[in-house]
Amino acid sequence: ELVDSVSKGGNLLLNVGPRGDDAQIPTPQLDRLKAMGAWLRDNGEAVYGTRPWSFAEARTDDGAPVRFTTRGDRLNVIPLTAVGGGELVVRGVALSGLGVRLSDGCPVELRAEGDATRMIFARPQTGAFAPAVAIDGGAAATP
Repeated sequence: ELVDSVSKGGNLLLNVGPRGDDAQIPTPQLDRLKAMGAWLRDNGEAVYGTRPWSFAEARTDDGAPVRFTTRGDRLNVIPLTAVGGGELVVRGVALSGLGVRLSDGCPVELRAEGDATRMIFARPQTGAFAPAVAIDGGAAATP
């Protein structure tokens, strides 16, 4: 919800409240907040201070949602599901740019394939949350 809102120019209001009996935040809420914080620690540059791009959303080859944000000459491509393996194909946009990387600096290769872009990660991606891909240097797209 956070990334979807930001990609469309919105924000996310969190409604987290302590229990009335002991003033503790319930464990399921706390776990979600910690997971969101961990993802933002690694991928915050794709969220903080960004603006919507000319396309807010697209889909991967297998139908999973992808969102876009931008700041300056950087385009951020943010899959909303886990990325299994070492590739991600985004349908509907052919992307190009000068430098492509994950937030940790790991390089990503872009290959335009008609109306799609194949992103090949230098190392396989695992985990419950996908990393944001940053395309530096005036990313261009053709719808």
